[in-house]
Amino acid sequence: ANPVGTPAPSAGPAPPPGPRPAPPDAGRAESAGPCAQPEGTPAGPGPLPAPPGTSTGGVSGAAAPASGGTPATPAAAWRSEGQLRRVIAAEVRELVGAADRPITLASAAQAVRARLGPAATDGWAGTGSFKKLLAIVDLPGLAISAAPEYIYDPRRHSPPRNGAAASGQPGPLSPQAELINRISQVTDIPRLSSKEFRAMFEELAAEVEANGFNRTATSRAVRDRCVDRGEHIGRGAVNFVLNGLLYAGRPPRPGDTARTLADAFADNAVVLCQNARMELSPSEISYLRAWITSGDGPPADAPPQPASP
Repeated sequence: ANPVGTPAPSAGPAPPPGPRPAPPDAGRAESAGPCAQPEGTPAGPGPLPAPPGTSTGGVSGAAAPASGGTPATPAAAWRSEGQLRRVIAAEVRELVGAADRPITLASAAQAVRARLGPAATDGWAGTGSFKKLLAIVDLPGLAISAAPEYIYDPRRHSPPRNGAAASGQPGPLSPQAELINRISQVTDIPRLSSKEFRAMFEELAAEVEANGFNRTATSRAVRDRCVDRGEHIGRGAVNFVLNGLLYAGRPPRPGDTARTLADAFADNAVVLCQNARMELSPSEISYLRAWITSGDGPPADAPPQPASP
């Protein structure tokens, strides 16, 4: 210790009396609030990025920004496979709740994929298939029928029936008509005649060439165009075709021909059959494509597709 009165050694002049100056970054830390982290400290976990293929602006199915300005995306539900399964289950419950009849599993899977995107549905949240996912998620009040597999609400829907009885046909059908019935029952592809498919694709090409493509407006306009030429094709059938083209990544564009659109939808129809585990021979696949693309007439003995409003 230094003797009393002896000044202590110092490396420099002593600071003047009064409050000590704050460190250079203290003002910024204090202004940010008592929980602010020093500069350079990693921030805590924030909201996850939106799933691939989603957007917060103008895209159907995208979440709208919340009132505070933070996008309300479904990304938080993707933090684990369990949460993603709950998101998919909620989509399925909404689909069945909005349907007026049973839905095939192939159609339900396509609709969910269209809503959530391939990033959410590749691998079906670790289960490997849509059917296996449905077997383990919570779907209160819903049932799945035996092959051809439908999901439905027994309180609102009549249980689906198998075979020709479901189509209401009184007698045996030709092999080609039985094939079309089976494909339509399993995949929900509209049971139109080849002539009706041709009319739809011709009017779709003409409408998009004249006015561009807008899902809702185009669907309505194509239905009206078909009625004007004497083909009473329901809007539900038009919507199914448009959804199939969008799912296949081939939305209608100006310059498309009716045959181009028909071929694209026929490709999607084959994929739907494959996803539904339908085993079609090469000749059956050829007939399926011809049914949609040829426009020569109805398949033999095929029942008409009821028009929907």
